Amino acid sequence: MARHNTRVMIVLYAFAVAGVVLSVDVGLAVTYVSGIAESGHDAARYKSLIAMLRGVPMPVYVWGELATLAVILGATALQLGKLREGGRPLLR
Repeated sequence: MARHNTRVMIVLYAFAVAGVVLSVDVGLAVTYVSGIAESGHDAARYKSLIAMLRGVPMPVYVWGELATLAVILGATALQLGKLREGGRPLLR
């Protein structure tokens, strides 16, 4: 039963990480498109929200995803290190 619960928790964690990465990507895209509109570029050429999101350069998404994953995985590694030390370090 414990192995099954562990697998479920890992799957849920993966979905949570994917959701956070997707949210950051959407936030970066909206910020990028807003910056284009305010800088005087022709943002009206986009017919829909999807067209606007496709207009964002791929490196914006890639670097956003890499930075988000680095923060999440770094924090996870720190917490796993604390858990390996036992219960005492967690009480501090």
